[in-house]
Amino acid sequence: MSDHQPDPSWWQASDGRWYAPELHPRYQPSLPPTGPAVSGTPGAGPERMAEDNRKGAEGERATAAELATLPPTYRVVHGLKVGKTKADIDHLVVGPSGVWVIDTKSWAGRLTEGKGMLWRGRTPIRREIESVERQAEYARQVLSLDTNPVLCFVGTELPRAAQMVGRTRVLSLPALVHHITSSTAVLNAPQVDAAGRLAQRWLANPPPVEVRAPGRSRDAEQRPPAATAVGARPSRRNRSGARPAAGCLARLLLALVVLVALLAALGASRQFLDRIAKSGHATTTTPFAQPGGSASGSTGSPPTTVPDYFKAEVSCPEANGGYTVKGRVAFLRGFALRVTASLGGEQRFLGEYRSFQPAEPLTGVPPNTTAGFDIQLVDQAGQQGTPYHIDIVTPAAPC
Repeated sequence: MSDHQPDPSWWQASDGRWYAPELHPRYQPSLPPTGPAVSGTPGAGPERMAEDNRKGAEGERATAAELATLPPTYRVVHGLKVGKTKADIDHLVVGPSGVWVIDTKSWAGRLTEGKGMLWRGRTPIRREIESVERQAEYARQVLSLDTNPVLCFVGTELPRAAQMVGRTRVLSLPALVHHITSSTAVLNAPQVDAAGRLAQRWLANPPPVEVRAPGRSRDAEQRPPAATAVGARPSRRNRSGARPAAGCLARLLLALVVLVALLAALGASRQFLDRIAKSGHATTTTPFAQPGGSASGSTGSPPTTVPDYFKAEVSCPEANGGYTVKGRVAFLRGFALRVTASLGGEQRFLGEYRSFQPAEPLTGVPPNTTAGFDIQLVDQAGQQGTPYHIDIVTPAAPC
């Protein structure tokens, strides 16, 4: 309270005196935000042209408005550039349910389903699927976290509100937020914050990460070869026939060399696992059910074999530094493996891995300590199989 106005934000009462804003009868304190932290501008990515992409930009803004209803535990970033290319990620969402790379499509009409693909008339949406999967792979390398590619359709009639096409989720706009928030929690709060900070730096300066382009589409592979013009002379290489035959022989010999090397590596890996089992580095474990089959034994009666889809080894990289327990996923046909580690009574989600991917190692493990792994198959539709447990015991002697 003052006789003279000390600050422009103060107000003057009927008695002529000035009062602070919080003493005003209609004062309303500012409330904390209830939605996610949002960065970037939807519909204004580096490849956007105002008139040519007007409808697409409107669809992105509709998706951005829907994502604004996410809980405050999520981070949303719009318009992230993909390296040095002209492509951009429409929306990146980071939260407890993981990292979601969302590409918005605003198409008129409807999509149909057939042969494991969605079709726009007679054209498959394979190009859009490959594009969002490239974006998700780029985000995975930048953030070092597994990513979920999503195609979100605005104003387009879909066969179902949510479905999988390969490893890409195809969703209608009303199903987007529910699908993200209802998925299994895989990240804790510090991981979400760290990924959000990386995304902020990415927004200002895209990392120069090279992403491998997808292979040639099936349509191109199935397209018949162009007919040879009438009267055209065959090339010198084709006339002789000797060089193609020599090339085939060289490829055959190379294939035999690769096959012998693979067989030798397989034998060495089996001997290595046998040495681990005999030395006590790997204890009895529970079997893992193969896709389409069933597990032998049960969780309560562990057998003496290592599960087919997850191998673990113990190493001593540095004296007195503690042991390192490394896990690696074996070959999976159309499946992923979800791995959670437990050490000292604490559990930590390591990630969702595909064929031959190494899991995040456990470092500094003391001697004679059990490191547990909970593993679970996940199919392309996101359905999870029965979880199984593996225990790896470090040697009794210090590292």
